[in-house]
Amino acid sequence: IYNYGHAVRLNEAAKKLNKKAKIHIKVETGMNRLGFLPTEENADYVAKIAKMENIKIEGAFSHQAKADERDKTTAHMQAGRFIKFMGMLEERNVEIPVKHIANSATIIEMPEYYFDMVRPGIILSGFYPSDEVDTEKYKFKICVTLKAKVANVKTIDAGEGVGYGHLYKADKPVVVGTIPLGYADGYSRLLSNKGYVVIKGVKCPILGKVCMDQFMVDLSNVDNPQIGDIAIVYGDGTDGAMTAEDVANMRGTISYEVLTNLAVRRLPKIYV
Repeated sequence: IYNYGHAVRLNEAAKKLNKKAKIHIKVETGMNRLGFLPTEENADYVAKIAKMENIKIEGAFSHQAKADERDKTTAHMQAGRFIKFMGMLEERNVEIPVKHIANSATIIEMPEYYFDMVRPGIILSGFYPSDEVDTEKYKFKICVTLKAKVANVKTIDAGEGVGYGHLYKADKPVVVGTIPLGYADGYSRLLSNKGYVVIKGVKCPILGKVCMDQFMVDLSNVDNPQIGDIAIVYGDGTDGAMTAEDVANMRGTISYEVLTNLAVRRLPKIYV
C-alpha cells in the first residue's frame, strides 16, 4: 500500500468479502516512484490504516535506487529515512513485524540493512546487479540458459543475401542454419548481424536481421550440422555461449532487461 486512498478502497473490498487484507506499507525514501513520503503527516495516515477493521499491516519496505553503485551515500541516506519513518510509526504504536529494504546490491555489500527480510532479485539468476559491486564477496552461478533446436540447414551461394533487407550477403558459399527464436520470444533485433550461438562447441555468428520468430546463423564451421542440433543461445558462462550479461552489453542495456524479455508466454520454460 503506497497511499491512504488505496488502503481505504482495499479495506472496503476486504470487508465485502469478509476477509482481512494483509499488507506491506511502501515507503518513499528516494526512488521517487511509489510510497508514503517519510513525514509526520504520513505516519499519521499509516496509523489510521493500522486501525482499519479489515486490514492487517504485516510489514513495511522501501527500494534502493543507487545501492549498486560504488558510492553508497544515497543508499545510506535512503536507509536512514526508512529507519526514521519506522521510528515515527513506533511512536504511534503501529507495529511493523517485517521491515525490508535490501535488494541484491544491498544484500552483497550492506548487511547492516538486512532488517527482518531481504529481497534478492537478479542474484537469484546468478548475475551481479552491476559491475560496481563487490564480485569477490559472493560467487554466483548463472542458472538461466536459453537453448533452441536448429530448424533448418541449407547451403547458399556467394552473392546470396540472408533475412530481411539482406543485411548479410555471402561472399562465399555458406551453410545457413535457422534458429526458431525471434524478437517475439524476447530475442532482440539489436543482435542482428552481431550476436552468436554455440552449436557443438562452435561459435556460429548471426547472419542478417533477427526476424519475429526466427534468426539465421552461420554453420559453416560446424561438423555435419543437422536439423535438431542444439543451439545454446544464452549460456551459463562455461559453455562458450553469450551470457545474458554479454547480450546486455551488446544491446547497451542491463541483464535485468535481457532476462525479463524471456518472460513471454510463448517461450517454453524448464525448471531444474
